[in-house]
Amino acid sequence: MPSRRRLFVACVGLVSSSLAGAQTTRGGFIARLGADTVHIERFERTGNRFSGTVLQRTPTYRAVRWTMTVDDAGKPTRYETNVVDAAGNPMLNGVTGSMEFARDTIVRTAYRNGQAETQRIYAPNGAFPSPGLPYVGVSYLSYEWSFAALRRRLAAGSAADTSLYQLALVAMQPAPAKTRAWVVGSDSAELSYFGVAKSGYRFDGEGRLVRSDWTGTTYRYRVERLADVNLEPIAKAWSDAEQRKQGFGALSPRDSAKAMVGSAHLTFDYSRPSVRGRRIWGDIVPWDRVWRLGADVATHFTSDADLVIGGATVPAGRYTLWMLPSETAPKLIVSRLVNVFGTSYNPAHDLARVALTRRSSPQVTERLTLGVQDGALTVAWADAVWSVPVAVKD
Repeated sequence: MPSRRRLFVACVGLVSSSLAGAQTTRGGFIARLGADTVHIERFERTGNRFSGTVLQRTPTYRAVRWTMTVDDAGKPTRYETNVVDAAGNPMLNGVTGSMEFARDTIVRTAYRNGQAETQRIYAPNGAFPSPGLPYVGVSYLSYEWSFAALRRRLAAGSAADTSLYQLALVAMQPAPAKTRAWVVGSDSAELSYFGVAKSGYRFDGEGRLVRSDWTGTTYRYRVERLADVNLEPIAKAWSDAEQRKQGFGALSPRDSAKAMVGSAHLTFDYSRPSVRGRRIWGDIVPWDRVWRLGADVATHFTSDADLVIGGATVPAGRYTLWMLPSETAPKLIVSRLVNVFGTSYNPAHDLARVALTRRSSPQVTERLTLGVQDGALTVAWADAVWSVPVAVKD
C-alpha cells in the first residue's frame, strides 16, 4: 500500500500539472435540497484562466459571473466577479468585486453601501474566494482549489495547520476566515461547519471534486459534478419566475403563529423548513439529538399568562423551544435562553423537558407547522404530528 504522504504528493502533482495545459475543459456543479435544485453552475478553463457562471435561486435569484487566473503552480493571481439580479441590475454589496493575489497580501476591491472600497489584506496562508465559510455563493470549484492547496502544504511537511483560509468579497471582513479541515486518505476531505457539524468532499484520481455532502449542516445540500450544462434556459426560467414574484424564496422562511389557550395569548416565532421529498424523522432530523425545532434563528415562544405544559409550570414570558426527537422518549424542551441562533442550545438554560406524543398523519405536512389544537401544543411536519397538553395555570 502506498503511504498517505505519497498519495498526497501524487494527487497534488496531478492537480498542478492539469493547470498547465492550453486545452479548454468544461464542467459544472449542481446543488440540491431534497428534490429541489437550489444552485447550478458551469465553468471552463483554458490554460491558466478559469471562468464560470453560477445561478442561485434562493432567497432571491442571482447570476454570478466570475474569472480566475492562476500561475503555473496553480496559485491564484486575480479573481473577479460580477453579479446581477433577476432584472439584470448589478448587485454591489458583498458579491461583486475583485482580488489581486501577491505573495502574502491580497488587494481586495469590494462594495459597501454601493461604494467600492479597496483594502490590502495580510494573508500568509493564502485565501480562496468565497463569500464566507461555509456558504454556497461562488463556484464549488473553490473547494477543489482550496483542498488542493491544503494537500500541497501537507505534502511539503506543513501539517501543523490543517485549515482552509477563505476570503469574501465583503468589505467588512478584515481577514481570511480560518476553518478546520481534515484530509481523509487520498480521495476525501471534511470541513468544519461552525464547530458543530462537517461538510464532506470526494475527489477523483486527478484531484477533481466530484461530489460534496452538506446534509450534516443546516444547508442540507447534496452537490454533484456535471460534465457540462446549458445554463441559458435555466437562467431564463428562474429570473422570469423571480420577476413574476413566483421565485423560490427563502429555504426556511420566518413566520409567526398566534393561538389562545383559555385567556392566555401565545405566539410562536420560527423558521419553517419544507419536506422537499426527503425523509424527515430519523434522517434530516436525527433521533436522540436536540433539534432547533425549525431552522436558522432559534424558535421563540411567548405567553402572557402562566401555563402548564405537559405537567411543567411555565411562567408568563419569552422562551425558546427545542425538541429531542426519539422513537422511544421524545421531549419538548422549554429554555430560558433567548435571542440566539438555532445551533446555540445550552442545557444549562432548560426550564423544562416534557414528554411528547407522536401520531402518524395521513397527509404530509410539507412545511413545518407549530400551533395549538384541542388543548395541545402541536408540531406537525412530514408524516407526523407531535403534541403535548397545554393549559393556563390555575
